[in-house]
Amino acid sequence: MAATRLGLRAIVAALTLTVSAGSVTAQPINDRQIVELAGQGRYEELAQRLGSQTTLGVGELHALCHALSRTKRYRALLDCLDRFEAALRGRNRASILFGLDDASATLPLMRAEALVDLGQPEAARAQADKTLAWFEREGSAGERDIQVEALALLALAAARQGDDAKAQDALVKIAAVKVDISAGPNLAQARTLGLARGHLALGQFAQACAALEADRNFEFRRTVELLLHGNPPNWVWQQLPRVYMLAKCRLGQSQTAAAKAGFDELLALPALRQNSGIHWRVLQDRAAIAQVEGDREGATRWLRQAIDVIEAQRSSIDTEAAKIGFVADKQVVYGTLVGLLLEQGQAAQALEIVERAKARALVDLLADRFGTVSAKLSQPLARGDAQLAALLDKHRDAEESLQAQVPSRSEAAWVQQRSSLLAATAQLRQAAPELASLVSVQPASAAELVQLLDADEVGLQYYLQGSRLYAVVFGKDLGKDGSRAFTLDATGLVADIRDFRAAIVARNAQALVLAQKLHKRLIAPLASALGSRAVLVLPHGALHYLPFGALHDGQRYWLESHALRQSTSASALRYLRSPAANGGGPALILGNPTGDLPSAEAEARKLGRLLPGSKVLIGAAATPAALIAAAPRAGTLHIASHAVFEARAPMDSRLMLAPTSATAAADSGALRVADIYGLNLTAQLVTLSACETGLGRITDGGEVIGMTRGFLYAGAASVV
Repeated sequence: MAATRLGLRAIVAALTLTVSAGSVTAQPINDRQIVELAGQGRYEELAQRLGSQTTLGVGELHALCHALSRTKRYRALLDCLDRFEAALRGRNRASILFGLDDASATLPLMRAEALVDLGQPEAARAQADKTLAWFEREGSAGERDIQVEALALLALAAARQGDDAKAQDALVKIAAVKVDISAGPNLAQARTLGLARGHLALGQFAQACAALEADRNFEFRRTVELLLHGNPPNWVWQQLPRVYMLAKCRLGQSQTAAAKAGFDELLALPALRQNSGIHWRVLQDRAAIAQVEGDREGATRWLRQAIDVIEAQRSSIDTEAAKIGFVADKQVVYGTLVGLLLEQGQAAQALEIVERAKARALVDLLADRFGTVSAKLSQPLARGDAQLAALLDKHRDAEESLQAQVPSRSEAAWVQQRSSLLAATAQLRQAAPELASLVSVQPASAAELVQLLDADEVGLQYYLQGSRLYAVVFGKDLGKDGSRAFTLDATGLVADIRDFRAAIVARNAQALVLAQKLHKRLIAPLASALGSRAVLVLPHGALHYLPFGALHDGQRYWLESHALRQSTSASALRYLRSPAANGGGPALILGNPTGDLPSAEAEARKLGRLLPGSKVLIGAAATPAALIAAAPRAGTLHIASHAVFEARAPMDSRLMLAPTSATAAADSGALRVADIYGLNLTAQLVTLSACETGLGRITDGGEVIGMTRGFLYAGAASVV
């Protein structure tokens, strides 16, 4: 590793060029300058100069998209790729970049790469297949690097879908590509990294190491790059993933000493901080080594640092590390730390980490994979508060600037951009703390969580990690730190919950047997801490689908002995209005907006008669506009209609109301979750009487995000 270490330090020392947003004067750029800037990896400057021009040809659009792809500016990239696709429909398809006579194959290749980064493997595979089909039809020997890059992306996407056979087939094809003396450096590099990443994705650590170590020319090519350009920012981002992968595959082979040296080498580099996608993984793996060595204190320290890095990112978008085959789950970092803290008897700190994990899951889920949550929320918020919408946009722009992969960015520029993001976050938290909770993690202390409970209430926090289920009971009289922790066996838990729900639906006597079994494993071990007090249940993972009140101790249901309420996290209670603080206005009732639910209409009319003064909107009158106008004054809001839950994009879930305009084809009458967040409610109760409204996507962090969270955020005291 000594030679590699010297090479890395030499590269970092060579980085003297500083390019930051707004620092490059917009001037026309010619073909020679495009090639020069791309060759030196000065993609930020290239994107700025091309982006300032009003008219771009095929080659210039190719270069712009390539620069945006390298810097991971996804919003701008996706727009650029659409423009590039339109330009390729003309007769001229040549590009000065890479000297391509036909640049059309690079379009799906860049899309595939972005989709891998954005966590959409199925769509990535489709785009990679388009590039491979082009190569079969028109590709030449000089374009084999395009073929290899497409195969590598195909392998990664297939592995992430669990299609190991397809991933292995792609790796076999990459290995069959010969790199002879006439091959350019792009092919050799693409082949090496493609094999390494693919084998890591399949957990084949020995093969990944072999691929990296077999590339004897890597250091030679780095030296040539230094001689040619004197300042090779590309190589920082090519070396960092390579050294990380070497250390990772050695750790996977239990070569602990070599892996430890590699991770420590990376942690010593200032440039690592600018690539957070790799940074948190290095910290996580360093913690794993500390655990193996019996250093629990060190492991705890590394994991806390990894969480700090993770929480500096809102979305799950990574930089170059997203294409490193071994993809660690961010929630594993939290779960491992929770286990370590409980081993050390630190229940209160474990409770705080669980809350941070759930907040992280919420932020990740609400972050739109092609943009950000703020983009989704800005439009509905702007209807009522343009200042908040502007703050969201400012936060999004600051975060995207920081997350952009800019190898030539100096440490000082990175620090400045980090400060800008922190300032934007602080402004948002001051103006609207509950809104800030959707775009950044806001840790709460154990003492603060206890204060959120009612007077005679305890909190029951669950956290599922592999075969273990951690439970922390917290309250005002539970020891000096206000908490007690338990470790339960989670083996077969998901199956038991599934069977219990099925038995309830089937009205099967087995439901009572399973209710007692689940009570015995989930509630009985905690009885001494729970006492007879009311319980705030905070589920995780599959426990979100468990009706806790229906659990049975052999004599009575749990709901008969304890007052129960439920939330996704204790921290969320900070932003919920108490019923006493909400208005007591008349009810707003919407029924059968789509015209095909006669029972929903009857339900709405009957409820209207039971609640004097109600405003009842039936059929075509129950439009989103009518709801938005009347909802702020309603003490109760009842909606009886269809609903659609989008598991892959929860912010696009919707209540189906009546179209505002019968003639507008684009007006479906949908009230989306993003619109719900923009409401300003004072309702004591919101009832959603529609299919799928109670469903939510369970993420790796166990946060169920559906319409419920949207109405609670909008100001409702409770939601049924």
